[in-house]
Amino acid sequence: MAAKQSDGSYTASIDLKDHKNDIGKYNIHVYGTDNAEKMVFLGNTSVDIGTQEMTASSVEATVEDNKIKVTISGIKAPNGIKQILVPVWSDVGGQDDIVWYVAAKQSDGSYTANIDPKNHNNDLGVYNIHVYGIDNANKMAFLGNTLADIGTQEMTASSVEAMVEDNKIKVKISGIEAPNGVKKISVPVWSEVGGQDDIVWYAAAKQGDGSYTVSIDPKNHNNDLGHYNIHVYGTDNADKMVFLGATTVEKKTITPIMGESLVTAQALIKYYKDTNAIYPQEYSDRDVDLETFVNYYIQEAEAEGVRAEVAFAQAMIETGNLQFGGDVKVTQFNFAGLGATGGEPGFDFAKEYGDDAVGIQMGVRAHVQHLKCYASDLPLNQENVDPRWGDWIRLRAPIVEELSGTWAMDPQYAKNILKVINQF
Repeated sequence: MAAKQSDGSYTASIDLKDHKNDIGKYNIHVYGTDNAEKMVFLGNTSVDIGTQEMTASSVEATVEDNKIKVTISGIKAPNGIKQILVPVWSDVGGQDDIVWYVAAKQSDGSYTANIDPKNHNNDLGVYNIHVYGIDNANKMAFLGNTLADIGTQEMTASSVEAMVEDNKIKVKISGIEAPNGVKKISVPVWSEVGGQDDIVWYAAAKQGDGSYTVSIDPKNHNNDLGHYNIHVYGTDNADKMVFLGATTVEKKTITPIMGESLVTAQALIKYYKDTNAIYPQEYSDRDVDLETFVNYYIQEAEAEGVRAEVAFAQAMIETGNLQFGGDVKVTQFNFAGLGATGGEPGFDFAKEYGDDAVGIQMGVRAHVQHLKCYASDLPLNQENVDPRWGDWIRLRAPIVEELSGTWAMDPQYAKNILKVINQF
């Protein structure tokens, strides 16, 4: 039914839904009925609808954070837009991973769709992107196509550096380029001592300047000294892992033998009890209990300027936590194995100074003085009781790390002493 307008004309609006959304030529006839109920033919016309297809001026794809963003711009739709569809599939395996995405209209009139590789088996390589438009007459038109390359460009880093700070190793990875984003940076580290028996994989943390850093604690590597091997791997958002670089750093822990003691008697007593070793009854019988024995080491070390923790730790290594068991006997009071070589039991302080508390204390004093001889060129502050004191060993090992190869040939000797010190 046509409606009268203010200018005296009549208009009618035709909805295609009432005509099964048919496209093509529509025939339009007009009839008028007067007040005498007489109907007359007023004229006719025709209109062609739906034969002009939807078009788009551009279909573009960009890769960001390992996802593809498709943008369809400049859409012309004479019959309106019902839906914009974006079928996508990777080159890997043909169209076995095809997914039809529905694009969303944006404020500027364009349409966009976000493509997640997770929906395509996380395939790497070229992605095929087609775009179809469906108008209000349900007519589908091909609007264009494009390609996107994802995951084939590997992550890189411009530098991998390592340095030793405060007895720890700091690793810095800089200049990372990651076309597909960074999921994680992994840093496997191991010392050259014993091969890869101590390998640990660390996760580096992102810093404000875009670099990644990680701190390596030698405690996780048996406190090994020497060279540490450091490799770096990056994993992008497509779960592709690539090698970013490698470096080495030399860990030189410097533990002086001379100096102020940094340990208490209580700490040494606790260490000994924690070993579950049985304190020698032979010493208790001579009125030297564990507390007295520990204080001998602290007093004698202080008298000569030797660090008590170093002397006590070495005594524990030399005697097996006072269990002895080798050539040296528990009743010799020889806590440093002085003079003991290949079947020779070494010096006997019980015979020289008494089979009593004094003899035990002199055994401790001789040990401390022998350490001072290795570590210093200073004179003794007490009467010399070290039977092996001599200029030939002066300054051979000012630090614990140098006791290996000098005091003992075992390359792990210093490391074993340091392990004990670290437990105080």
